Amino acid sequence: MLFGLLLLVYNSNLRQVSSGDTKMARYVPIALLRSGRLELDDLVSIDPVEGRQIHQWVSHGHIYDSFPPVAPLLALPVYAVPVWLGRPADANLVANLASKIAASIMAALSAALLYAALRRILPVGDSAWVSALVYGLGTSTWSTASQGLWTHSPAVLTLCGALLLLTLRRPGWAATVAAVGAVARPVTLVLIPLLASYDFSFSGAATSRPAWERPIAWLRLVVPRCLGAAAVVVAGALYNLWLFGSLAGTNEMRNAQFTRLFATHNFDGSLPEGLLGLTLCPNRGLLVFSPVVVFAFWGGVRAWSRSTAARFPEAARLARSASLGFLVVLLVYSKYLVW
Repeated sequence: MLFGLLLLVYNSNLRQVSSGDTKMARYVPIALLRSGRLELDDLVSIDPVEGRQIHQWVSHGHIYDSFPPVAPLLALPVYAVPVWLGRPADANLVANLASKIAASIMAALSAALLYAALRRILPVGDSAWVSALVYGLGTSTWSTASQGLWTHSPAVLTLCGALLLLTLRRPGWAATVAAVGAVARPVTLVLIPLLASYDFSFSGAATSRPAWERPIAWLRLVVPRCLGAAAVVVAGALYNLWLFGSLAGTNEMRNAQFTRLFATHNFDGSLPEGLLGLTLCPNRGLLVFSPVVVFAFWGGVRAWSRSTAARFPEAARLARSASLGFLVVLLVYSKYLVW
């Protein structure tokens, strides 16, 4: 019911809403289904403006999307029938229509996965349903991730899948699934160690050990659980090296762009300015566009209290991991020059 409701809401505007960041990604599934290759030569032309914005990339004599193909690969089932049938015949129409449907499915499915996770750890009642609805309708999951084939779309899907796996006591698999989203959106790489150490960081057994022994125990626990995630990340890095000549993909090119802003690299921004801007700026602020997140701040603080941990141990542990992950990602983005 939740999946169907959100899918209906996300598509109620009857159009795809995104930007140049998604322009090339819309065509990648068509190229893959037609030729089994990532080249976009037959579908798009070299655009000087887009080239300056690094949305398209010319390498090995062909045109490619400058973003990792995670979202296009996940979108392949949605594209398959219209591409193979050749209906509609206009590739632009197929790209816009199928990319919107694929993105909305990823966003709606992420909410369904989150609901499944919360059902396992929250008290019986409507709290899981309400929380999943708030996530699906009160955040940029609706306004961004569901509206076009952004890198956000696979990121939210894999993160919610990872949360469900944590509640199923599968932290290693959670880290691996999260790594798929991290290839699409690298800032989420910082979440992987938190996911992998889920049942260690806040357990009584861990805190009873001597302080000097905990880092060694943490490494022994986390490193094996991160092997799958490491394999996924290495595969993404090798793809970047093959296409862009850099393990970081187009990161170096973006650094070159930022020199116009008198900066040496893309994390040369002001942390206080970025933090205030990302939370309270009228044109960018998280709490302006998604004011319901105020309750998440409150819940994140409550999760660290002993009374909450005693009443809802599993929910508190997950909320503690989530609050730490949120804080780290927020600080990373706050230091980003063009937050």
